[in-house]
Amino acid sequence: MIIGELMRPSDIINRSDNRSKERALKQPITAKLYKVEDNKILYTVNSSEGDKQYIVTIQLLNLTGNKLRSLKSALSGDIRISCTCPGFLYRGYKYILYKHQAGINKETRAPVKNNPSQEGMACKHILVALEKMKSDYNEIYNLFKAQSP
Repeated sequence: MIIGELMRPSDIINRSDNRSKERALKQPITAKLYKVEDNKILYTVNSSEGDKQYIVTIQLLNLTGNKLRSLKSALSGDIRISCTCPGFLYRGYKYILYKHQAGINKETRAPVKNNPSQEGMACKHILVALEKMKSDYNEIYNLFKAQSP
């Protein structure tokens, strides 16, 4: 069942649970712009222990036509998102985002055991990447520019 409307980065941040927000702020994790593909921005985000890296993918739904002209508004516009960390699936964020039309990949299994109240929207890695994206405009622009014919 898909409900709601498309979501912007600010919507996902605002609707995330306090646990994820606190962990994103307090734990030593950082996001690094990795690459762009088509209408997607990929970040590598380290684990809090620092021994693993996860990929956060942000799909810009409003990036159309001339990507360079639409980039600035697309960064704050409607998105879909995913993360490769285990918590994204097991805490139910993949399901919750898909249900709200904001998940890149389909997930129909509700988190009945690990998050039965379906609290939150995003893992700490996504929250860190979304915050980092705000300050990466020039670098993102240059990566899209390098892709342009």
